[in-house]
Order: sequence, then structure tokens, then C-alpha cells
Amino acid sequence: MEEAKMNLEACSAEELAARGPAAEVKNGIVTDPRDGHKYRVVTVGKQTWMAENLDYYDTLAMPNLVNETACADSSVCAAGARRYSWYGAVNVTHTSALGDLRPQLCTPVQGVCPVGWHIPSMMEWQELFDNAAKNKAGRDYGVDVRNKDDVYYAVSEVRVINDKISLFY
Repeated sequence: MEEAKMNLEACSAEELAARGPAAEVKNGIVTDPRDGHKYRVVTVGKQTWMAENLDYYDTLAMPNLVNETACADSSVCAAGARRYSWYGAVNVTHTSALGDLRPQLCTPVQGVCPVGWHIPSMMEWQELFDNAAKNKAGRDYGVDVRNKDDVYYAVSEVRVINDKISLFY
């Protein structure tokens, strides 16, 4: 059986505008306008990253999150443990036709992120790793990039802030 390959193209200006106004960073904090949750951010090189796991879970506003996160109860996720599956992170269903996914999967992929934020591309991850490597593994930024079983993740202070895709850019 031949695998379907998805070519992610850049979002048009209209598609980006339809997402709405961006969640802005103020005093090193971004507030998710959907639920009021505040996240600390860190700038590494020219990139600004959330320095905490996203904890968004509203299945009325985003029904694709049902059964697509490791914990549906925010009290369980309070220690930064929420993990999204790929489908939940990019906000699509398992049964979506590829042609219907264009608005969700044009790049940058917003997915579950607040407006103005997106799931990092491989090139953005590489830039983070390169900057961290040049600067004592990123410790001067408050971020430490580690590798466990060939899965890279970043830690901030003692909190794990990325396990595969939970650090947003």
C-alpha cells in the first residue's frame, strides 16, 4: 500500500488573518485568550518559545482534543504533564480527508496553540538546538536541551517543558 504524503504549504494572508489577533507577550508572559491561562516565555536567539507546557483543553471549542491528550483533567496536568497526540496538537481527526485539512495544516501550523503561536517546524527545532549548543546547552536562556532515547526535549528549571511536541513557538 502506498502511503499518502502531505505537502504542507504556507498559509495565505487570508488564512492567517482568519485566525484572529495574536496572543501577545507582556513582561515575559503570554496569556491564552481562550482560557486565561498564563505561560512564561523565553527568547533563545531570535525565537520566542513558551517555557511551560500548553494546558489548553476545551473540547467544546476544539472537539478534536477528545481522547487526544494524556490527561483530560487539568488538576492532573497541573505539574506540566499534559501531552497531546499529533492529531490533538494539530487539531485534526483521524478520519479527516487530506484535502479538508488545508486550513489546519498550512504552515505555520497553529493547531492547539493560541493565535499567533504555532507548533514548531523541524527547522525551528534545529535553530533552538543550535542556539542552545552554542550557549552551554541553553542554560543561559533558562532552557536545557537534552536527548533521551533519541527524543529531544527541553527543560526549564526542574520542569520538563517539552516531550516531543509540547513546547510551542
